[in-house]
Amino acid sequence: MESWCILLHLVAALDWDAQQIDIKTAFLYGLLPDDEIQYMEQPNGFKEPGKEEYIWRIEWGLYGMKQSRRIWNQTVMGIAVAWDQPNRTIMLSQTALIDKIITQFGQRNASPASVPMDPGLKLRRVDYKKLSCEELDQISILPYRSLVGCLLYLSIGTCPDITYSVQQLSQFLDCYTYAHWNAVLQVVCYLSGTCNHKLHLGGNNPISLVGFTDSNWANCLDTRRSVRGHTYTFRSGAVEKTGARGKRGACDAWTEQAREPHLNNTHTHTLKTLTHFHPLYVRDASSSGFSRY
Repeated sequence: MESWCILLHLVAALDWDAQQIDIKTAFLYGLLPDDEIQYMEQPNGFKEPGKEEYIWRIEWGLYGMKQSRRIWNQTVMGIAVAWDQPNRTIMLSQTALIDKIITQFGQRNASPASVPMDPGLKLRRVDYKKLSCEELDQISILPYRSLVGCLLYLSIGTCPDITYSVQQLSQFLDCYTYAHWNAVLQVVCYLSGTCNHKLHLGGNNPISLVGFTDSNWANCLDTRRSVRGHTYTFRSGAVEKTGARGKRGACDAWTEQAREPHLNNTHTHTLKTLTHFHPLYVRDASSSGFSRY
């Protein structure tokens, strides 16, 4: 995904010509817009008993439809791509997937949240042995892992602004409670209010690889380890980002923060190899580039 974002940024910023090839079943992944309503008869062998005369409403593109090629050209890997060539900008979004998540997890009527996670929220691991059978039964029906998985894909794709929240929530896949569930629902409510935002790549600014990095002081209550993160940009949207718990305890947190730019040398080497740019590091979490608009 990072390589794909880098390529799109370079294509837009340098005004290159980009071509897209068709692959087997490619047209089946394009979602039809709400204003393009299509119906089809039920094919033989798939007719629903008792409803043989019913017709299907098509939600996804099919081979043979006139608009399938156009829809596919606007969607890659479930990501909508909009190219503004005059401004040398490519915009990525996953509005359809976000809308599906909002509906699937029952947040259609929920109020949008202003932030994906409340500042200062501290979540902890829970020992299930200390919970009653009734509490365990209530927790077992929560689709926590499924929702975190969906949010992880969004954070990797076009929503870098939820990366930290997803990193925190993904640590509790085996020990979550309603406190964790409410926290993950807040991320969904945040996406509800920003579902039409797009990740902007390219632009008229000179191409310059910039790395932002930061780590806190023993933020994890269970291990007393720091949580660190970094992102790389070309002075536009984030092309590579991550958040992770550090390997050192509180006593070594200051050395970890001091060495942070060098901890991600694998990512740095890859980006330097792909772009031939040497990154400029800026330690400022408030300017991390994790933004869509």
